[in-house]
Amino acid sequence: MMVKSSIDVPVLWEKAASRIVSNRYRKILVLGGTDRGKSTFCGYLSNMILESGREVAYVDADVGQKDIGPPATITLGYPGLLSGLDEISPFALYFVGSVSPEGHLLPMVVGTKRMVDASRVPFIVINTTGLIHQTGRVLKGYKIELIRPDVIVAIERSNELKSIIRQYRNHRIIRIEPSARAAPKDIDDRRKRREKAFARYFEKAAEVVLETDRLIFQRSLLFSGKRIDEGGGIYREITSEGVITVCEKSLMEHDHRRNLVAGFEKNLLCGLGNWKNYCIGLGIIIKIEFDSGRIRMITPVEKEKIKIIQPGDLYIEPSGKEIGRKSPGNL
Repeated sequence: MMVKSSIDVPVLWEKAASRIVSNRYRKILVLGGTDRGKSTFCGYLSNMILESGREVAYVDADVGQKDIGPPATITLGYPGLLSGLDEISPFALYFVGSVSPEGHLLPMVVGTKRMVDASRVPFIVINTTGLIHQTGRVLKGYKIELIRPDVIVAIERSNELKSIIRQYRNHRIIRIEPSARAAPKDIDDRRKRREKAFARYFEKAAEVVLETDRLIFQRSLLFSGKRIDEGGGIYREITSEGVITVCEKSLMEHDHRRNLVAGFEKNLLCGLGNWKNYCIGLGIIIKIEFDSGRIRMITPVEKEKIKIIQPGDLYIEPSGKEIGRKSPGNL
């Protein structure tokens, strides 16, 4: 978070922050397109709230360009006076499983709501992705309906938020312009920033070996049924939705059968949870050993705390390099 003197603070930013603090608008939802300075404004506003002597929570609902915690998550943190957002350790996180909202609207909305509900301080600043048209417009609408913010701060340069604002004009809205120093970042810059964030997160990770029959697998049909030995393949199980087969090569799917090619799990990013279904960190699968019923993964989370695994849709290396994506729900 930057101090006021180190950034270009438009007059409307000062007026918006003053109005929010004086009126004690608790839930502040910040909207804006890509490269509009949303994070900078959120940092500035958080600092102004702290200077007023009140506590503030920061919900980082941007799964790609994170301020707090690793990508592919929605995070909650508590800023300190004059500290940077990137210095904040996540107090809580929710695993979305992707670095883009596309195809993940439901976990985006659920995760944001859970992080907002987890905070009990007087002010909650909620940052969002820069996706504002088409899918983004739908996503922002559902977030507004579910979160019910006390005020929406719309950062726009040329009425690009008009459709969202018009649909939700029954809410309190403060419109401000971007900072003159808001600099555009290209796709490559954004990818490199994500990879650095992942690398930082897995910097102190270690390999752990877990027994599959002692874990709960969520967001995946795999391991939701009963193992069967007949029929061939490396592994087969029958579920309420048909048979899943892990085989050496791809086979045609038919008659409610799903086939997974051996190695499908290598480098798959996962969310890790405890028995209370709270996300406690991330892991990268090295290999699922179907014969022995074990799963090997890289994670900074202590082995004893891992009770739930939620497969995501992103493949990465521990170095942070993104190496592929799978279709949402295709597991």
